[in-house]
Amino acid sequence: GGRRGKKNVRNMDKDYLYHYTGLTNLEKILTGEYVRLMATRYGFFSDKLEFVWAQSHIEPHLPSIAEKAGMTYDPEHKVHAYVTSLSNLEDNLNMWRLYGHDGMGISLIFDKEKLEKYVRNEVTDQFIAAMPVSYANDDNLSKVITDTYKLFVDNYGSVNDICNDVCEAMAFIKSENYRSESEYRLAHFVYDGFYVKLDKTTNQPITEDFDEYPKDIKFRTRGEELVPYMEIELPKELLTGIYVGYGCDFERTQKAIELYCTAHNYDV
Repeated sequence: GGRRGKKNVRNMDKDYLYHYTGLTNLEKILTGEYVRLMATRYGFFSDKLEFVWAQSHIEPHLPSIAEKAGMTYDPEHKVHAYVTSLSNLEDNLNMWRLYGHDGMGISLIFDKEKLEKYVRNEVTDQFIAAMPVSYANDDNLSKVITDTYKLFVDNYGSVNDICNDVCEAMAFIKSENYRSESEYRLAHFVYDGFYVKLDKTTNQPITEDFDEYPKDIKFRTRGEELVPYMEIELPKELLTGIYVGYGCDFERTQKAIELYCTAHNYDV
């Protein structure tokens, strides 16, 4: 598995989340006033099968859900989720191989309780949700959709449109085939024609119309693909440590990361 330096000591009484990534992304993520995680627009993930599965399994349920709520489902008016992935799995060989550049990358360690508290109570300029991924198969899909929708609304409120609420919840549902990744997601939502922000006073989502395409949507390349993404900003104090991948030159990489974190005011 990966290794960590002496300064990256965790409190064993706490829960942590791990963001496996390439070492080349460290500077993009940690430079500046915040930790900036790249959240890829749903449908543009490197694994195209996830989006295909959601389209074929979850979307057919939306018209009946709307009908039960006394609404008309409009397939053209949807929420668009921008998602970044973490895992509950610490120093996991499979995660290193899949997302940590085959052990040549890093794993950023976040305090789960502090992250959830920040997302639910402090964010005012972005509407971000943080939830574990629910895994479904053909037999339990309907129940998973219902349970995940309820969990989402209980934690983040409703925008008074059940189809949008369910579309939001969809960002946290994946095929049973991915259960071994124990994924946890942060999702930033963009809607057709309006923003959703969190009202700090009531802790409920509020809407704000816009006429132009959101300016904070950015683009990057993946091979020959153009990928839309947004940055999810988190306070530096949520980052509690960094694992170094098993394929790295540990002493050199550890020292370089320590110097980098000191230079950018990270206490890890």
